[in-house]
Amino acid sequence: MYHDKNEALAEKQKQLATNHSLAKAGSWYYSLRTNVLRYSDEMKQIFNLNSSVIKYEPDFFLGFLNEADRERFNNSRLNAIKSKS
Repeated sequence: MYHDKNEALAEKQKQLATNHSLAKAGSWYYSLRTNVLRYSDEMKQIFNLNSSVIKYEPDFFLGFLNEADRERFNNSRLNAIKSKS
C-alpha cells in the first residue's frame, strides 16, 4: 500500500487535516521539554493565528480555553512538570 513510513505518515496527516476541516475542529500539542505549542492548520484558522508553532505563553494560551477548563489544564501542566511526565 505505502512504499515507506514517510508516505504513510504524510497520508495520515492529510486525512487528519481533512477531518479537522470538515468538523471545524483542530488539535494542538504542547511540549513541556521545549515549552512550545504546535497547532493544526484548522486550529490556526479557528483562532486566527499566524503560525503553527509558538512559544508557550500562559496568558495567551489560557485565553483560548473555556473558563471552566483553565484551572484544570494549568493544574495538569504543573503536575506534569513536577512529576516530569
